[in-house]
Amino acid sequence: MTKELLQKMGEETIYTAKGHFKSADYNRICTRSLLLLSLVADVVGLLIEGNWGTALNLAGIVSAVILLVKDAEDGKDQRRKHQFLANKYLSLHKKLRSAFYNPNISEGDIQQLQLACEQLDTQKKNPDISLIPRIWAKWAIESWHETDEWWRISNK
Repeated sequence: MTKELLQKMGEETIYTAKGHFKSADYNRICTRSLLLLSLVADVVGLLIEGNWGTALNLAGIVSAVILLVKDAEDGKDQRRKHQFLANKYLSLHKKLRSAFYNPNISEGDIQQLQLACEQLDTQKKNPDISLIPRIWAKWAIESWHETDEWWRISNK
């Protein structure tokens, strides 16, 4: 039973770690893409004469200001939180992997690892992993094999 528990915790921690890494990446990509889009709207607005050009310029400027303010207030902090948690989960995942391959692992050591998982999962300030990063993380693990999949080894 101890190996199965380690495998289950290992699977949960790697998916969560990867989800937080992808959330940080996704937030950064969205911010930069929207900023680029607003700049393109400004440039195109300069090339078009009349009301449409003015409207594009105004939309580009307003969206750029909103993005910069939002990123300055919230975006970088959210990315840092996701990155911090991802590293915590990855560190715990590596400890679980070491314990899985350790033939002399004790029940007490496994209980400590289980407690560490529970404490990390129940922190109140954990940012949520949204749908797109969650799917991206699943794809990265299962299709791109960005991690070894030791938790899938059969114990039989």
